Amino acid sequence: MKKGFTLIELLIVVAIIAILAAIAVPNFLEAQVRSKVSRGRTDVRSCATALEAYGVDYNSYPPMADVNSGHVWGVYDATFHSRMPSFLTTPKAYITSLPLDPFLDYNPGFPIAGFRYVYYNMREHLAASPGSTRWNALKRYEGDWCMYGVGPDKDAWNTYGYVATMVYINYDPTNGTVSTGNIWRTQAHTSGLLKERDDMLAP
Repeated sequence: MKKGFTLIELLIVVAIIAILAAIAVPNFLEAQVRSKVSRGRTDVRSCATALEAYGVDYNSYPPMADVNSGHVWGVYDATFHSRMPSFLTTPKAYITSLPLDPFLDYNPGFPIAGFRYVYYNMREHLAASPGSTRWNALKRYEGDWCMYGVGPDKDAWNTYGYVATMVYINYDPTNGTVSTGNIWRTQAHTSGLLKERDDMLAP
């Protein structure tokens, strides 16, 4: 007659499986985050190339798009959501399709365009707020446009323990795979590194 597993043997097997899972799952999740970061950096690089190609053709950069109405940016207010505009795909395709930020959680109640990368046209902002220290500084240091993905913390404004103006924090994996910071790309800093300065934090 064959002898089955004893209760102690089964518990040992379960414990071993639990230990292996405890080791494997965090590594799997970290690998997923690193993959999304890599995709995010590739996406903003592709969008930057499209923006510059558009700039060559029109001698200016595309206007910001309001994802709620689909219309271009007019007067800035709290309801405006600036994302990569469809002008990069139609009528001429400077990029095949506008990528979606992999770190934004899908919400069926929000337009799909709202999951694109955030995009700012500095000239438009300055036209509406010519006296703004912040936008003048961004234009001076970063060029005519900037864009970013929210990064692994999924917080565009990086408000975890910071003031809202800390939006300018760069994501740096050496601070932790899931750490504060956005995946930036600007006209002046093609490496994606935005240089934070005090006047950029002013109103």
